[in-house]
Amino acid sequence: MNGHHDALSDDAQSLSSAYTVAAADVMQQLQSLQRSQEALAAQHTRQMEQTEARHQAAIEKLESRIRGLEALAGIAVGSMSFEGGVYDGQLMGRKPHGSGILRAQHGRVIYTGDWRHGKRHGRGKSTNGRMVYEGQWADGEMKGKGHITNLTLKDAQGQHLGLFTGPTLDAKPHGEGDMRDDLDQVIYKGEWIDGVKKGAGEATGMPWEEGCKYYGGTFHGQPDGEGELRDGDDQPIYKGEWKNGKRHGQGKAYYRDRRTQGWRRKRWRPVLWFDGEWRKGKVYRGILFPNGGWVDPSEETVWPDPRHCSLPISWQAGQEIPHAYLPGIGYLSQWLANQDVSVYLPDRLRPLAY
Repeated sequence: MNGHHDALSDDAQSLSSAYTVAAADVMQQLQSLQRSQEALAAQHTRQMEQTEARHQAAIEKLESRIRGLEALAGIAVGSMSFEGGVYDGQLMGRKPHGSGILRAQHGRVIYTGDWRHGKRHGRGKSTNGRMVYEGQWADGEMKGKGHITNLTLKDAQGQHLGLFTGPTLDAKPHGEGDMRDDLDQVIYKGEWIDGVKKGAGEATGMPWEEGCKYYGGTFHGQPDGEGELRDGDDQPIYKGEWKNGKRHGQGKAYYRDRRTQGWRRKRWRPVLWFDGEWRKGKVYRGILFPNGGWVDPSEETVWPDPRHCSLPISWQAGQEIPHAYLPGIGYLSQWLANQDVSVYLPDRLRPLAY
């Protein structure tokens, strides 16, 4: 009997040893594949960089030959009226051609750089009001790589979004750059591709939802991760988690009594009306009025006011909004509607405001 147990023990040890050896072998193969993949990726990157460098060198060589041929073709140096200003530099056939500077009538530099047959072509720097661009040009247009300061950005409806500063490709934001408001405050910083926010970024006052600004993490230009939404008086509207531009995860939501306006509104603090879980922009599970009140506490008033208190209300999706009566106010669901927050309730529970 003991011999039988010993044999089983030996078999178990053999299996364990074989498993350990096999697992180590698989892990070694996996690590080898990962190293091979990383080496191939690095090699590809080097090849791309070398190819781009060769192309750029070839372009510069050809442009140098063109300038040499143009010199033999009768390039002159002089001044002339051009595009409402004064041009000083190289000319061919009474057109800017080569290197030159275009100034406004009062002397402000509009453009300095390369020209070809009367058009900006090559490398140059342009100044137009607040906007400054320095980089590549082709046939009078900003083409290729460059860097721009204060490029006006608008949405699809033509609404002003802000001013971009950073690298560009064909006159569009492309690379790591920031967007500022008209007071020169940074409101977004992150990666751009072909004029569109891409990847991770950080917002510090980016317009989001009507009349509000967002502070926090972003992905592809939308709130994502931890962030805070504030109203026009810089008071919190929502603090918590976001996903794909919507409230999603754990978060706290606030409102300010719509009956308070003007100077009084600035002195009254927001009310925390929900604390809990959100899904795709809607409340899902949590506590209504966790602080036990539904009216803005004044900075000059002792809070809580017994007339405006209730017990915190537990709630989750699938349940009706409690038909609670708020003294001097009305029913809870109607009160939420009148504060413009019922939009965050599941659609079937959204009452109409009156």
